[in-house]
Amino acid sequence: MLYLSLRISRLSEFESLTADERKALAPKLVANGETAKDAFDHLVTVIGDATATAANIRSVQNFIAQAGGLKNSETWQQITSIVKVNASPARDIKEPVAEPERRPSSTIEIRVNKKDKFLAALQRDPINKFRVNALTDAGLKAIGASGHPYDNARAQTTYRSDPQLHYANDKSEDKNFGPNYFFVHWDACSSKGSKSTIVGDARGGLAHGPSATIANVNEYLKRTHQARR
Repeated sequence: MLYLSLRISRLSEFESLTADERKALAPKLVANGETAKDAFDHLVTVIGDATATAANIRSVQNFIAQAGGLKNSETWQQITSIVKVNASPARDIKEPVAEPERRPSSTIEIRVNKKDKFLAALQRDPINKFRVNALTDAGLKAIGASGHPYDNARAQTTYRSDPQLHYANDKSEDKNFGPNYFFVHWDACSSKGSKSTIVGDARGGLAHGPSATIANVNEYLKRTHQARR
């Protein structure tokens, strides 16, 4: 009976969010007739891996914060749906379930209303000041060395060592995705630090590898007054 009671009283993944996060997120869920609660639970749950599920939840919370969801920012208004949340492989497969923050941030896939309006909103972001289709991205595309062949938007950070939020519509010409479908991740190092140098930015860009950890992203968002936790 105690086991049954614990099962009944357990909060769903959606209910583990704050009221403000649930309010911001609910209209963005691809529900297909589901409730927002059920849609979110299906979006983030990794069957048999509670750590990955928790990592997905934390990553969505960080995304809501940095995309301005808690303030219904211009950027957030352009996002029509959050389609997928994909947990990144743990760096230590023996990592305790209680420490999902040590995992790399999950990647998130979204749809936006109109890519041009979305990219313009990112550029006007007063905190993150996104750089859209920068010369460095154009140069990499020109020599065939870019993993992101279409539109790119990278947040400005303070230091090269800060995690950098990056949007890319990598399947722009795929009819199943299109130009309004963006892949979202946090790079572990920044290619645009306000207190960095040109050389430092270049080193940050070349150091892109595994995604930034959830803990590092959350610490950065707190430091820049974007997260409340």
